[in-house]
Amino acid sequence: MPKSILVRLVDNVGDLIIGIPVFRSVKTHYEKYRLIAMVRPEQRALLNGYVNGFIAPQSVNALQSYVGIYEYVINIAYGYPDGYRPDRLKRNRVNHIGIEDWNNGRHVCSNLITGVAQHNIPVSYYPPKLRLPSAAYTRARDWFECNLPHADDSLVVAVNAGSGFKYKRWPVDRFIQVCKWLIAEFNARIIVVSRDRRDYPARKLYNALPAYARNWLTNQTLDTVAALLQRVDLCIGNDSGIGHLAAAVNTPTVTVFGPTSPRLWKPTGSRSTVVFHRENDCCCGYEKARVCRDKTCFSKITERNFADAILHSLNEHVGRDTKECLDRITVADTIVMSRNRGGTLLVNTKSPHPMNINSGLPEIQRFLNLVSRVQSYSRIVRYDPRQRPLLHFLLLHRILVSASTRRNNRWL
Repeated sequence: MPKSILVRLVDNVGDLIIGIPVFRSVKTHYEKYRLIAMVRPEQRALLNGYVNGFIAPQSVNALQSYVGIYEYVINIAYGYPDGYRPDRLKRNRVNHIGIEDWNNGRHVCSNLITGVAQHNIPVSYYPPKLRLPSAAYTRARDWFECNLPHADDSLVVAVNAGSGFKYKRWPVDRFIQVCKWLIAEFNARIIVVSRDRRDYPARKLYNALPAYARNWLTNQTLDTVAALLQRVDLCIGNDSGIGHLAAAVNTPTVTVFGPTSPRLWKPTGSRSTVVFHRENDCCCGYEKARVCRDKTCFSKITERNFADAILHSLNEHVGRDTKECLDRITVADTIVMSRNRGGTLLVNTKSPHPMNINSGLPEIQRFLNLVSRVQSYSRIVRYDPRQRPLLHFLLLHRILVSASTRRNNRWL
């Protein structure tokens, strides 16, 4: 019988996903060993393909009793016990993979991989990626066919307005405004994601949205939630496990951060966008957030800030040419041009993001006339791919808007 390695990670969903590269590194280096995971039962499906078996969670102190049973015993944590010195993986002790320096400016996931390397395990960093069982994809397909049977041309957005740590929650009223803007501008279909229907932010968000544009995803296994998130166009919400789940299945995410640092905790991958108040950047963390009275890290993040991040993600990660509701663009009918010392100021008065043009104004005007005639992002890009950055720039400044925005007259 092959020898076994025990790896313990008993923590929240987001922490488990951040730890997946550790499981992958250990599994790759010790390929002839059976890898046994000690994780919470509801999280086991998220390690599909990375481990060979599971055992029930135990405390860190209980790990010493497994030293003689497994060839190596590994505990994944965020810090090292007093006096522990990582040098190489040893058989006669509990080995801890943690973070030695929290001030090095690197993401937690990358720091954990450094902890693996400190135990003389060769590593190559890869962002966390889920290998979901086929049954999860079947359940996700059935859910979509039942709840969103005609959403192919709509922008499907998953929204997580809650968080296990209540001080990481952006005000739910602001999520409501953002979701109403998405519905008006892009004919979006909103999937409210929560653990159960007792979740207050999720319930308030769901009740505030029009019935035709809302669905509630609740009481599902984590692998089913992940498979469902893989099918949506965009996932937005607070710093929580849902954002990490979405990023691990390569879904574009927009995550708002308050007391925790996006530098350390943002969902991994190249399709992740974060919103935070840069000037304040309090990063109180878990302990200080409980007693912080100002909450400026959240109060100064407006709905417009969040909408800016969503537009960036739609341009760069979702793709304007993927759906008709994103492809239909036009020039806003509330554009004002004025001269100043620097050139010409161009601004949408309904959603002020002014842009100053110090040269090339005739070219900009001709381009705006082209958009007014064509009203299609994909056709303009096919005609001249070099215009894509200019399109994105004008969309972010609300000079160009969705064709439905003028009809609905709703702005952020």
